[in-house]
Amino acid sequence: MLLTILLAILITGASRDAQARIQGFNASRLNSGEEMILHCRVPDRFSREINATSRFQWEWNGLDVQDELVTKNLNMSSEVVLGSVTPDIAGWWTCKLNNESHTARIDVSGIRKIVTPQEAFIKWRGADGGGKVFQRRSKVGEVVNLYCPYTGNPPSTIRWTFKGRPLHGGSDKLRMVEVGRLEVTNVSQHEEGVYVCTVEDKDSLLSSASIHLGVSVPPVLRPFSFWSGLVEGGRGRVSCEAVEGDSPLQFSWSRSGSEVPRGAIISQGSDGFSSTLSFPLVLRSHAGLYTCVVNNTAGRAHYTAQLKVNHAPEWEKEPIGVSLKHRGTLLLDCAANGQPIPSVQWSRQGNQPLTSSNHIRIFENGTLYIEKSRVEDEGRYTCRASNSIPPDLVKVVSVDVDVGAHFLPDTTDMSRTLANMEESVRVRAGKKMVLSCNPLGDKPIRITWLRGSHKLHKQPFNDHVNNSRFKVKEDKNNGSPVSKLILKNAELADSGIYTCIAANTFAAANKTFHLLVQDVPGPIQSLQILDYSARSVNLTWSQPEDNNSPISTFLLATKQFSESWTSAKEDRIYGNTYATVLSGLIPDTMYSFRVRGGNSVGLGDPSPVQSVRTSQDKPDGQPRLLSARPTSSQSILISWKAPEKQLRNGLILGYNIFYRPTDTKDLEGVILQETVHLTDKEDREKEEKFELKDLKKFTEYSISVEAINPIGAGPRTSPSVLSRTLQDVPSGSPQKVECSGSGSRTVEVSWSDPPESKVHGILLGFNVFFSPLLEWEENPEEKNFTTTERRAKISKLKIWQNYTVYVSALTKAGIGVRSEPVYCSTLESVPGAPANVKAVPASVSSVLVSWLPPTQQNGRILYYKVYMKTMSDGQPYTNLLEVYPPDESWIYDNLNLDQPYSWSLTAVTSAGEGPRSITVTESPQRRSRTAPTILGFSTSRILALGEEVELSCRSIADPPPSTDWLLNGQPLDNTELVTQQGNLRFEKVTLSDSGNYSCRAFNSLGEDTIFYSLQVKLSRSNGVVPYPPSLEIQTVERQSLTVKWGSHPTGGCPVTSYTIYYRRDAGSWEHTVLPPTPLQATISGLRCGSRYFLKIVATNRIGSSPTSNQISVVTKGSPPVAPSQDNLIFITSGLNVELRLSSWEDGGCNISSFVVEYRVGREQWHLLTNLLSPKSRSFTIREKLESGRDYQIRMTAHNSAGSTQHTYTLLNGTVSEANQSLILGPGSGSGLTGWTVLVALLVTVLALLAFIIRRKQKRIPAQADASLYLDGVSGDGQMVIDSGNYLLQQPQISGTPVVCNYYVPVDSKLAVSPGYAKYEDPDSLGQSENYSRFHEGNKECFHPKLRLDEVAVPAYSPGYYFSAPQQDTLASSKYVLVPQASHMQITDPDHVISGRAACRKTMVSDSDSDVDRDWIPLDSLDSVYRLVSDQTC
Repeated sequence: MLLTILLAILITGASRDAQARIQGFNASRLNSGEEMILHCRVPDRFSREINATSRFQWEWNGLDVQDELVTKNLNMSSEVVLGSVTPDIAGWWTCKLNNESHTARIDVSGIRKIVTPQEAFIKWRGADGGGKVFQRRSKVGEVVNLYCPYTGNPPSTIRWTFKGRPLHGGSDKLRMVEVGRLEVTNVSQHEEGVYVCTVEDKDSLLSSASIHLGVSVPPVLRPFSFWSGLVEGGRGRVSCEAVEGDSPLQFSWSRSGSEVPRGAIISQGSDGFSSTLSFPLVLRSHAGLYTCVVNNTAGRAHYTAQLKVNHAPEWEKEPIGVSLKHRGTLLLDCAANGQPIPSVQWSRQGNQPLTSSNHIRIFENGTLYIEKSRVEDEGRYTCRASNSIPPDLVKVVSVDVDVGAHFLPDTTDMSRTLANMEESVRVRAGKKMVLSCNPLGDKPIRITWLRGSHKLHKQPFNDHVNNSRFKVKEDKNNGSPVSKLILKNAELADSGIYTCIAANTFAAANKTFHLLVQDVPGPIQSLQILDYSARSVNLTWSQPEDNNSPISTFLLATKQFSESWTSAKEDRIYGNTYATVLSGLIPDTMYSFRVRGGNSVGLGDPSPVQSVRTSQDKPDGQPRLLSARPTSSQSILISWKAPEKQLRNGLILGYNIFYRPTDTKDLEGVILQETVHLTDKEDREKEEKFELKDLKKFTEYSISVEAINPIGAGPRTSPSVLSRTLQDVPSGSPQKVECSGSGSRTVEVSWSDPPESKVHGILLGFNVFFSPLLEWEENPEEKNFTTTERRAKISKLKIWQNYTVYVSALTKAGIGVRSEPVYCSTLESVPGAPANVKAVPASVSSVLVSWLPPTQQNGRILYYKVYMKTMSDGQPYTNLLEVYPPDESWIYDNLNLDQPYSWSLTAVTSAGEGPRSITVTESPQRRSRTAPTILGFSTSRILALGEEVELSCRSIADPPPSTDWLLNGQPLDNTELVTQQGNLRFEKVTLSDSGNYSCRAFNSLGEDTIFYSLQVKLSRSNGVVPYPPSLEIQTVERQSLTVKWGSHPTGGCPVTSYTIYYRRDAGSWEHTVLPPTPLQATISGLRCGSRYFLKIVATNRIGSSPTSNQISVVTKGSPPVAPSQDNLIFITSGLNVELRLSSWEDGGCNISSFVVEYRVGREQWHLLTNLLSPKSRSFTIREKLESGRDYQIRMTAHNSAGSTQHTYTLLNGTVSEANQSLILGPGSGSGLTGWTVLVALLVTVLALLAFIIRRKQKRIPAQADASLYLDGVSGDGQMVIDSGNYLLQQPQISGTPVVCNYYVPVDSKLAVSPGYAKYEDPDSLGQSENYSRFHEGNKECFHPKLRLDEVAVPAYSPGYYFSAPQQDTLASSKYVLVPQASHMQITDPDHVISGRAACRKTMVSDSDSDVDRDWIPLDSLDSVYRLVSDQTC
């Protein structure tokens, strides 16, 4: 037999259950004969929790195992040696220690059977006992496991029943944990009974075992208590009753863990579930905690109640009377015991209950405590101790207080003693002073007064002998003496120490008075203004006398000069501060100031008054009542009023108006500005108005205004006002216009919107214009309709007709510009019937059939169908023949003589076959002689000039006929036009060939006539190109102008459009295309104050007219207007010069930039800036002015209309206007004009040319800023001409110049600068390939060659200038020399030929009377000729 020792010592450990307090064997399955040892132990970590006397207990299927089977049973481990196992040991084995257990099933293979109780009893408990049912017991609330006692192989099925009812799957309290084990939780009496387990094997054999579960109930006690009213000497009893628990019950009593005292009787109830504790005579010693304990087999219960014995109070500490000193401490004991615990109460004078107060307290133990006793604390005090048991304890004691002379302490300062009190007394000078001495204590009390160490005696105020101002007055208050020391009209010198001494039998006390006579501070002697600005003043003042009261504040009074001090603003300044900066003042306002010192007594007298006017500052207020309303599509009228007066901070000189479209993204880059200047005499309170012009059409603008005073600009109005310009007709036409035929009477047109920027309003729809393109009609009817769609179908049109279509956009203001015309045609349709048919016998076997095309061809005729009908052999016969254009006749041969034939025709287009014509019938005839029959038809013909035409007069007759032609009823003069066949043929018709023609064919048998109406026009499209119209100026604005033109010859064809060409003076041409009506146009986007040239071209279907005569006009606006010195120049406190740029008037055109120069005396001019933006608003010259020196400031302002230069003189620091103003530009009416302006310009240009020569053709980028100050050239002046913004210098050139004749090419591809050479070194100018070298007289001259695109500024120099027409015949390599005496001459007086006097003269020839008007600006060299000064002048 295989011996296998299975040690179930598997210490499952922490890996299975870290919290298990018992580790034991695992479930195992063994074979019979194997050996088995079951082992359980307590882990080391729990060993300290186990009692040393505790031992393991073992169970098999819930039954106790006899001890001898346990081979080893220690308090920490235990073993059961089963030896060689047999099936009957199989079952659930459990090891238990205290309340912990471990259970596992051991199976042994073998025949399965149910173990009976008898077998189990014999096996595990001996031979006695046992029954038919296994017995198990449990206590209420425990968890019990019932094990089915089967052995051998595991059964197929085990079923449980309880009290005959099957248990299925378990319930809340009954649960089948594993096969054969039933767990009963929270056991109660309801689970008591017989449980049956039934085992079913494979052969369906059943066997069962019964297990009776008995439930033990532990006892439960009803709470009890002793009567609270037990009194010593009385009787008492209490009963302890078990309301639950199995019998038998065992009762016991104890007091505080010990036996009950003598005199207590314990009796058991006859019912077996109660016990009684009784006291026949209750003593005080019986009190305590009594506990009733009851036990049964199921458990134990106990309950505890307290016994209290009541008795009357008894003294522990009896109070005793006492005497103490005044302000001493008193403790009176009063303590008693009893049951219930007595309460202690104190009262005074028999019936006045005492409670704890500030100096009297009653402790919890009944002690009365008096701290710092008072006189009123003296008297009789009663202590009473009582509870609910009579009698009360009462004791009366006396307390005596001995009081020496003293003073009542100041309750706010408890540190002062009774015997020596101090008091501070303050009195204002001139007021009455009373010092009161009120001592307390046992009488009698004596009072003495001291001033310092000198005693004061009683005496009246009128004691003039002793000159005393003091009086001592004595009185009584409630029997206590009162002494008062009185002083009238206190003075500062009366300040000092005064002492009142009070004494009696027990003690003496002093009361010391510290008298301080105070007065308001003395006056401030000095108030000074250290500095001031527009809004603040820095003040300082001297320190006044404080008069025995520290100065705590200063009161600074501020008022405007015209106000009274009663309305002055007062500011308090605290602390030892003798200076302040007073802010929040109004600029440009006269203020007065004074200051007073203040202490606890009051305010002193004010200081002397100081006054100052604050500096000016920019306005603080924004303009008021800003409003805006549109007046047109390009203008908005705004109105506003000046800021509030107190916010202007100076005289309002004008206003800056800022406006920008609200739909722009770059908010800063598009802000536009206008400036309104006010004269000194203008009313600042009136409503200001300004009209913004040349605005974008139908655009919302954000508008704000700021006020300007001599210092600068104030805040802008916020929020800005919004206003939108009115709608206007669109200036842009619809885009992508397309047209196509969609039917024989319809076309479809589509388009897209005009550019949004050219709609100028709310797009309401579109107007579609259409008219037929008729070959000969001069003025076809134009129709139109309105639609809101971007596609339209035009119906009810003519079939197969070309149409011209325009589309224009529509706003509330009207119809906008038409689009370029598009052309389309309706589709073909079936044609009409041929207009006429004729059949004429041609011979005995033939007939000639001829016809006219349909009046309504409705397309291109592809061919004609000719239907012939006759009878053949008694049957109808039809013949169809197709005849193709241009044939309009056909001869039918092989016909039968005299047989009737009929013919009809139809025309065919791509759309199909049209209706039949009339039917004609004819037969071949045998005629020997016939009258003439003309084969053709009378018609009207329209031809174009120069076309060829032949009018037929073909006829059939026998004998052959003669013909003659008439024109307008008269015989034709030019018979050469008649052909041999008798037709009238024109090789090239002329206009005079128009008329009514007739041809008569005749013979002896008769005649026939045919008529033609011939009309000759200039062309098939009705005419030639139009004759150009004549332009006239209608209105002129700053950035726009309106032109008109009258009717003019159209060339026989309607005008379809006009094109206006325009350009700025010396600029490039631009154009705009306009519809044929109305005969006027407005051109926008022009430059302010600039000259423009305009011309117009008319266009019809034939082509465009020649260009009209050119006209010129200057837009509104003038060069800037220089301000007065008061408005422009401001001398700062630092002796700097501030220029207020906003004081310049722009002349109607926005100022683009400023140039600023200055010089001292007559020294050289110093350039400060030549590109100063007007947005800067102000410019400061940092050079400080020096006393006694003269300064000059020269400013040049530029706008698109020209430039203005103005010089100001500062004499000894005082501004003086030099009245030197130079205004440059077209249309200028002030300043230096005409030739004088040009002279100044050209002289100044010399500097630039000298600079170019010295730089030896150093390239200046063409995109460089044209107003850049060129370094290396010192300047004597500068001016900007027109809109070119070019910097011109008058250079200082060393050496003796050689001035020669020069020639500028007419085509302006080369710009020639003057060359200067020294006699001794003519080759120093450079290589010959860079310079032109030639001789003039006995001088050798040079000039550099520069291309225009290499120079950022034009190359002009002193000499002759004039304008002339472009001469196209000159080649670019040619130069033109113009006679010197015919045009303007300018020479530089500072640079002349050595030894010759300076000269300046102007000569204008008769042929150039308009030279002053048409002089060329410096930004163009087109058509300019130059020649140098005459050296003989």
